[in-house]
Amino acid sequence: MALGNRISKHRNVCGKLPWIPIGKDAAHAYQGTFQSDSASNTTYQIQSLYVNSVEYAGLFGMINANGNVSNIGIVNADITGTRGSGLLYVGGIVGRLEGNAVISGCYNRDGSTVTGDGTGNDADFLVGGIVGYMKGDTKVADCYNDATTVTCRNGLGYAGGIVGQMRDNAVVSRSYNRGGSTVSAEGWLTRAGGIAGGIWSKSTIEDCYHLDSTVKSTGTSSAKAGGIAA
Repeated sequence: MALGNRISKHRNVCGKLPWIPIGKDAAHAYQGTFQSDSASNTTYQIQSLYVNSVEYAGLFGMINANGNVSNIGIVNADITGTRGSGLLYVGGIVGRLEGNAVISGCYNRDGSTVTGDGTGNDADFLVGGIVGYMKGDTKVADCYNDATTVTCRNGLGYAGGIVGQMRDNAVVSRSYNRGGSTVSAEGWLTRAGGIAGGIWSKSTIEDCYHLDSTVKSTGTSSAKAGGIAA
């Protein structure tokens, strides 16, 4: 079955699904609209997504311009990004979100793991249950992370239940992290948050909550953790 821009025939994809992220890097960033069939009012669910990549990891690697992803869910996913130095963007739905891109009505749940892993202290990890990193006039709305594990290890790391790091007017709204999820940042300078690992430059979190989940930050040089943001 081919996955097109609009998905309507099936609600679930089952079995381990090895995956190269759509918009695998900055040179191939996704800029279109990807959504479940609005007429059926359902969310398309992908089970057991498996991603292991460098720099960008997620169902999507990078989305920019006016890209729009809506009503897509992942369940029991295994998403890992690995890098020895430089920036690493890892998210359940998308690693990196820029431009005027929007993620809405999406979820990550039921045993998924989202991991940014490094081989030394020279990498910056931005890891989130939904989005790894969002910048500019981007929006995440009506999304949730439930019963998952979000982890960044080694280096300078930001981990968040919804987004790893947000900056420059980015907005997260009406979203939550709950269900016994664990958000963990390990390394030399770390930040972990129930919604966002880091929030900068006039970005906004509104009408969001974090409930019944663990948030921990164990940086050897500096560590901060917060229920909503570090």
